[in-house]
Amino acid sequence: MSDAHSSQAQPKAWFGGCACGAVRYKIRSYLDQFFICHCKSCRKHHGHPCAFTKTEIDNFRLLKSDNLKWWTQPDGEKRGFCTECGSSLLAQEGHKPEIMYMSAGSLDDASGLAVTRHILTNEKPHYYDIADDLPQLDHHD
Repeated sequence: MSDAHSSQAQPKAWFGGCACGAVRYKIRSYLDQFFICHCKSCRKHHGHPCAFTKTEIDNFRLLKSDNLKWWTQPDGEKRGFCTECGSSLLAQEGHKPEIMYMSAGSLDDASGLAVTRHILTNEKPHYYDIADDLPQLDHHD
């Protein structure tokens, strides 16, 4: 195993999807550990900060996507959600189309993964505190 993946779960098949099952995906890869994003866009899209993981797009495959809708934000970031149940599932940054981000809650089983950092904490509102000792970054990592 390479040093780049030493703190990550073993490569395997990961599955995920929306609450109603209309959108399903498969990942065959190492997954990055979870990070919590505090940016305004994530809070608006998910209702609160959201935990994500990410993988290279070549390791990601949609299994069911008829109800997947992509919304492109003014900054070029794309957000994927289910048109049937409204689940927030996926994201792709406009300047990094080779990376797919999956919301932690959309994974069927996240065994072996943990939250390791907070990002965009400079956009965190004052109505809540970050109550752990994990690294807090003011940028994407």
